Amino acid sequence: MSKNLDPTGDTNFVDLHLYSRLYEFPAYVKQASPQETLTPRELVNTAYADPRKRQFPCHTKAACWLSTLFFLEKRAGLNAKNATFVRKGLEQFARYHGIEADVRSLLAKHNELHKQADADLPDSAFAIVWVDEAGGKDRRYPLRNSLEVKAAADWFAEHRDHFIFADRQRIAEKILEKAAAFGVGFPPELDTLLEKQAGRGVYDPGEAATMLRNRAKLAKVPKEASERLVKLAEALEGNAMLAEDPSTTSVLAATVDQFDRTFGVKYSQSFPRPEDVLFKGVLKHAAEHVKFACGTLTGAVYDNRQFAKLSVDQVRDALGSDVARAVTTGLRIDPEKMAEVAPTLPLPDAQRLDRIMSSVGQAPTRHKAGAVGLQAEDRKKLAAEYRFANALPEVDSLPQPTGVGGSRLIGQPV
Repeated sequence: MSKNLDPTGDTNFVDLHLYSRLYEFPAYVKQASPQETLTPRELVNTAYADPRKRQFPCHTKAACWLSTLFFLEKRAGLNAKNATFVRKGLEQFARYHGIEADVRSLLAKHNELHKQADADLPDSAFAIVWVDEAGGKDRRYPLRNSLEVKAAADWFAEHRDHFIFADRQRIAEKILEKAAAFGVGFPPELDTLLEKQAGRGVYDPGEAATMLRNRAKLAKVPKEASERLVKLAEALEGNAMLAEDPSTTSVLAATVDQFDRTFGVKYSQSFPRPEDVLFKGVLKHAAEHVKFACGTLTGAVYDNRQFAKLSVDQVRDALGSDVARAVTTGLRIDPEKMAEVAPTLPLPDAQRLDRIMSSVGQAPTRHKAGAVGLQAEDRKKLAAEYRFANALPEVDSLPQPTGVGGSRLIGQPV
């Protein structure tokens, strides 16, 4: 926690001077000694609202009121869990000192000031925008600076299950966009979580099919819905290009999420969250693989560094002297040159390349369908497979989120 989040860090009284122009300080605060209130010494840990960090001193009425003010103004710098802990401590001290009425007035003034400021912000400046049926908006978690972006990310990681997948995706996208704009870096685990929630990744068809089949075996799932899941699993295994179509994968994730909520699926190792399977290959972390990926007409995709395992004689015998000369540097196969030639090989030669790669123990990293992407008609057919007949509402008939950053909230996230 940064020291400047509470009054003890305001050693030059810069923040105090600013706040004195915005708020009406109670008489006991005006009369208090700044040295005693803002820079207390030799206090026991229990005199702080956060005794673990010795932050937000509350040893006097004036100190408690000022710590509450600094907390309200700088709360974005705390993660959700710590903010809740500090808030409860401040409330307890306010009751102890008998200044609850003053704290309520302070909170009202703070809300008034920030409501006026937030009113001028566009919806895109908030992680969550909820639009009710009457058109009213509830905008939460502003993303105006790096501290607020970090706070929103921490909160979202803790409360993401309150939202359907479509809303989770919008919120995560907004947080990542603002993080990029402000140069915010997240810890690896949180960064991966946000990337998955934003739908930025690809999946292994076999693993996705297993996810669906495991759900189909649940006793509480109607037979028709179970059969649909099995059929969908077969479709995923039979069409590798589905894994590389982001819009289709997002629809699939939303559908599985809907299924899980309908049938009360409890997440575990056997029943992972859909986004942990469908976006497991986070694109940001797959950049190295993409850099070295080389596909051929057979649909095999190799890491071009694998070609270094081939000998010049093997390439010459399988693909001819001209190809061997084109991909050789000195007495060895040059992986980069081979990666340039391999995609241009006609199908018979590409098949021979697969055989010699197999002979040196180099299997493709994955297989890819010849066509790239999905046509609109193919998406429509696939969407039909994503619907579980009468067991679940059709995806297209579900209420659609409105606004920016995820609007239709599930439960009460705050």
